[in-house]
Amino acid sequence: MAALLSLLTLIVPLKAKHLYFLRKYFYISFLCAVCTLLSSINSQAQQYNFTNFSVADGLPNNRINSIYQDEYGQLWIGTMFGACHFDGYSFNLLDPDNALANNTITAVFADDNNQIWFGTNGKGVMRYNGSKYVKYFTDNKSQTAKTITSISQDKEGLIWIASKEGVFRVVNDSVVRVDLGEYETSNINVIAHCLGKTFIGTNSGLLIWEPTKTIKYTTANGLPSNTITSLSETSDSKVWIGTARGISQFHHDKILNLYSTRNIGRKYINSILSEPNNTIWFCTNVGAYRLANNKVQFFSTRQGLPSDNILDLIQDIEGNYWFATKNGLSKYAGDRFTTFAPNSSLGNNNILCVVADSSNAIWTGTRSNGVNYYDGKRTRNYTTRSGLNNNTIWSMHNGIDNKIWFGTSRGVNYYDPKTKRIYKPYKDLNSYVIHCILQDNTGRMYFGTDDGIFVKNTDGSTAIIDSTSGLENQKIRALHEDHKGTLWIGTPKGVYTRDNDGIINFNELFDIPKVPINTIAQDHENNYVFSSYNFGIIVYRIRRTEQVINFINNTNGLNNIRIKSCNFDNNRNLWIGTNNGVDRIDWVSYLNTGQISLTHFDKSNGYYGVETNASSTDPFGNVWFGSVNGLIRFNAQSGSLRKITPQIKLNKIQLFLEDYSWEDEGYNISPNTGLPQNLILEHSKNYLSFDYSGIYLTAPDEVQYSFMLEGFDDDWAPITRESIAHYANISPGEYAFKIRATANGRDWSNPISYSFEVTPPFWRSPVFYVIYAILGFTILTLILRVRTRKLKQKQSELQQKVDIRTKELQSKNVELAKLSLVASKTDNAILIFDNNKELEWMNEGFTKLTGFTFDEVISIRGKKIEDLTNHESINSIVDDCIKNHKSKIYESKIATKDGHEFWASSTLTPIFDERNNLKNIVVIDTDITVRKIMEDQIKSSLTERGILLREIHHRVKNNLQIIISLFNLQSNYIADDNAQAALKEGQDRIKSMALIHEHFYQSDGLSKIDFDDYIYKLTDNLFLSYGIDNSNVNLNVKADAASLDIDTAVPCGLIINELVSNAIKHAFLPGVKGEIMIEFKQTDPLNYQLIVSDNGRGLPENFDFNNTDSLGMQLIAALTDQLDGEVKIESNNGTKISINFKNIYVPENPVLA
Repeated sequence: MAALLSLLTLIVPLKAKHLYFLRKYFYISFLCAVCTLLSSINSQAQQYNFTNFSVADGLPNNRINSIYQDEYGQLWIGTMFGACHFDGYSFNLLDPDNALANNTITAVFADDNNQIWFGTNGKGVMRYNGSKYVKYFTDNKSQTAKTITSISQDKEGLIWIASKEGVFRVVNDSVVRVDLGEYETSNINVIAHCLGKTFIGTNSGLLIWEPTKTIKYTTANGLPSNTITSLSETSDSKVWIGTARGISQFHHDKILNLYSTRNIGRKYINSILSEPNNTIWFCTNVGAYRLANNKVQFFSTRQGLPSDNILDLIQDIEGNYWFATKNGLSKYAGDRFTTFAPNSSLGNNNILCVVADSSNAIWTGTRSNGVNYYDGKRTRNYTTRSGLNNNTIWSMHNGIDNKIWFGTSRGVNYYDPKTKRIYKPYKDLNSYVIHCILQDNTGRMYFGTDDGIFVKNTDGSTAIIDSTSGLENQKIRALHEDHKGTLWIGTPKGVYTRDNDGIINFNELFDIPKVPINTIAQDHENNYVFSSYNFGIIVYRIRRTEQVINFINNTNGLNNIRIKSCNFDNNRNLWIGTNNGVDRIDWVSYLNTGQISLTHFDKSNGYYGVETNASSTDPFGNVWFGSVNGLIRFNAQSGSLRKITPQIKLNKIQLFLEDYSWEDEGYNISPNTGLPQNLILEHSKNYLSFDYSGIYLTAPDEVQYSFMLEGFDDDWAPITRESIAHYANISPGEYAFKIRATANGRDWSNPISYSFEVTPPFWRSPVFYVIYAILGFTILTLILRVRTRKLKQKQSELQQKVDIRTKELQSKNVELAKLSLVASKTDNAILIFDNNKELEWMNEGFTKLTGFTFDEVISIRGKKIEDLTNHESINSIVDDCIKNHKSKIYESKIATKDGHEFWASSTLTPIFDERNNLKNIVVIDTDITVRKIMEDQIKSSLTERGILLREIHHRVKNNLQIIISLFNLQSNYIADDNAQAALKEGQDRIKSMALIHEHFYQSDGLSKIDFDDYIYKLTDNLFLSYGIDNSNVNLNVKADAASLDIDTAVPCGLIINELVSNAIKHAFLPGVKGEIMIEFKQTDPLNYQLIVSDNGRGLPENFDFNNTDSLGMQLIAALTDQLDGEVKIESNNGTKISINFKNIYVPENPVLA
């Protein structure tokens, strides 16, 4: 463009005679360049939903002559080099041996029986019945149709064949030439059955054939050309005629030449398609024309077709258009959704917001590429280079003055349509992310940020609405002004409103969960819609007498509750953008009925958006969606959506994972399905695989299946994308394999079913079942006889047991009667409690003891166990008895009705059932008041006896102490050392006895003393008496805790006295250190062992314990005999004397003692 302008400046100075032609050439070139540029921009901006197929995708040839769709949804395609069929996944070529595989296919047609007819170029016609191909007209006779141009079927079911050789019909499988009378001609191009007649297009005009007459129309009657190429009847009883020089219309027996009024001109019309809504398609050698609502839309290679020469066109049952061109096959998904090309600025961006301005231009804000503008013809892109603060656009708003406001990651910009420039109005907001923008009816601007709402007043002042104003959450995500001027605010913590009275928490006002709100919208009746990412839709309805909150989520029809946007269109539909497509709710129907009438759009029906972040409605009612993968437009004039499910076809049945020739096994093959009819299998052939396909040409990759084998499965199998189902070990029986398909996981096709039978083996045949029955009856008879005999024997034994049990029960009943008499008449009180420890029953004995009747006990005392006793630990006693399954006896005072108390001994017994669960608690109370009085008396007597015994022990000890004192006085008058020693030994022996009596009167008990403690005190006294220093002679005492009575303790103490005294006196030489060890232990409950040893010089070699003249040794022997003990003496590195003896005093009842 710059080069052309430079050239213009060079041209100006030239002479006038040269300028005319040069300028004319320049301006023509300039206009061509501009047109080329604009058309380039336009074609790049918009993508028509074309998908093209060629030889690289599996087609046998790129020239497609004819297309037809059968009842299973498959496309049958005739090409320059053979035929194939297409199931949405792959092009299935014919076998190389098939005549259709290598010939030019000029026509394809499916009749009412779903038989496929093929017309060839020079090889006649072939018919495929689902399993076989049948040839027609393949000889060289002149009357045979060989070069086929068209195949059709009339209302009588007869097949018509148009060929270069004439017109033919197939009647009862015979070929009959149609007599055209005076208009007999060759070069038949097309036959169509319209208005109850047969229209025949030839190279010499249009023939309308009826059994009784034929009428011919030519250019003289208004046709633009006599070469008729195509015919199509409309729903309003008109016939469109395609010729070699444009189009005409047949209506009321007249020809209307319309080529000049439809902008189609004198194009060669290859094919015409009439839709039920009277939309007409004209396929020409320069492209396709679509006539709808008196508007013509043109399609060519610029819109995505692989070739401008369109030879044929069909519309499949899903609403897709299939173009047969000279350069391949093309699928057009229609104009319901227009996806903008990925290589354009509108298609390769993650769009966060969309706004349609008043001029019908579309503005989109992207995550990283700034703002895009599209006016239907061209696009513009605005970035930071154009004046934006940042290229991430979070929000947009169309102001009341037609300014377009942009919220970026760094503040606010706006676009002024007058100056066509971008401005930066508020630099104080450049540090904020602007999530939403609103201009109210007074011109005041509101900007939602993470720190509240910044309000820019018309006078230039700024206000802030945040937590100090009453917002609990100041992260603003949506703003809306209603017709009353009330401001609605959406935050991650719910909805707020602001009016002259301040901020109101809408969620708390109506007790609504505080969920993240991302969009606020208002319908035509001033109801409000709040969308949430994880909660669905909240509807606030304002009625005359009440205000109602409703929820729309996945429980009442919504497909996805993760909503990213919502918007009302001009037809009062609510559009909801989600992560997996968009939903459209008929809002008027919802308001009137409360029911959700929802249409879901995703890949299965033409919507290819991913994560629909925003939407906006333009002035023409079209809805624009901004998604992660670009901009998408919904055409409001596209009509209602066809609710189509995949077409199911059972392709084949395998046996043991391999293809099987069912026909070779004698089965008849269905001509429609190619499957065996009345399939009956032997029991050994019970591993079947069912190969199936679901044809959904709109989105074949979205097809999923669910199947079941009725008679084998209880329910449908989980959804799967696998197209084969395996069943092994199928038992004999009758079965029906059912398969269904879906493209969106919600809408399922009607299941198709295939029935078959697996026969049982011969040993499960009826004859064998009769034999089995006879044998079974015989065996059963024998078993019954044996069983009867055994039963009689058992009956006799049982009768004997019954008699025995009866006698036992009678005896038990007598015993129970006695027990009942005892329980009711005994003076003891018997109480029975249930498993909740509540009183159930009591006998008369309780009334006798306490004076209370049953009802009085319940009303006055209570019915719990703890209510009927004064024992402080009753609850722990009850719990312990239940836990250990044992009876417990306790004593307590029980109050009587007259206010007195008596002592009772209570036996508490738990009763358990066979499952070891508590059933009852039985308490038996016995009056022990007299026993208690006697016990108190005995305790008093025992106390007096103890005092007397202590006094006796004390006096004996004092008397022994007087004797010791007398010995001390006497020793002062004795000069003989031997006499002195004798007196001292006597003193020590008396001290040992006195020490025992001292322990008795000092101890708590009066019958025994702690002998271990006595040993320590006795030895300490001996060491003190002899003046022994522990540093020279060490004393080591090991005594078990033991209690001895006085008869055992006195002799045992004397023995210890003698042994220790002898060791002190004789065991160690003067000045030699040594050790004396005393060990006392109880070897069993009645026997003890005393060991006294030292490590001194030991006993003399000839020492004889039994014949010694030592008084001490004789005393030890005598005392040992008194204890009924035995003495053992060892003299090896010292002296060790062991005495084993019994406890002399053994009470008759040791437990009570």
